[in-house]
Amino acid sequence: MGFFTKFIEKRQTKREQKEKQAIELISTMKNTIKQEFDVYITPLNDHNKKGDEQLDRILKETQLSKESGDLNNLIKVYEDILLKEGLCFNGKGYYINLAELYLKNGQNDKAWGYLIKLGTGNKHHDIMDKIKYVQSKILKKEKKYVDALIFQLAALFYELDKGLKPTDKKIESTLYGLVKKCKLESKYDSIKSLLYSSTSEIDLRNNFKQLLTKE
Repeated sequence: MGFFTKFIEKRQTKREQKEKQAIELISTMKNTIKQEFDVYITPLNDHNKKGDEQLDRILKETQLSKESGDLNNLIKVYEDILLKEGLCFNGKGYYINLAELYLKNGQNDKAWGYLIKLGTGNKHHDIMDKIKYVQSKILKKEKKYVDALIFQLAALFYELDKGLKPTDKKIESTLYGLVKKCKLESKYDSIKSLLYSSTSEIDLRNNFKQLLTKE
């Protein structure tokens, strides 16, 4: 009986040791996983927090600018966030907002230079339609109507390139005013067709220039 009791106690002790080792292993694994998770999640949380702060600054300064009518401080906030810190929240439209603010503030040259940089490379390819649209507005404001028409065509071309399908009514309302300014009403249908026949912006520009030389 004594031998059997010792045998049972010995097996129980071994089982308890294995359970303890298993618990310690699980605890170590949990700590390791947590540490590895923190390596990735902490910067993400910091990034998101920064994004919330940036958006809050923009919204507050936007309200102040509406009350005062002064855009300079709002422009500075945009420049600090977009050009110095880097945007930390999902809002590509804010890049276009800065160009619109320059334009509204009478800083046409600054808006143009900013848009040229914004459109260089592929980083902002998904907002190329908006970039071209604002460039067209600048040119229209400067009464360079033929150039404004080219950039408006490019804006619509990039919309189509993104898979968007502007209606004929939208295309007409977007283009026809400039077509009239350029006295090209007789070529409107041919100009519109360039949106579908051109394979790139460069191709679109070349086709448009060829169209202008035709009688």
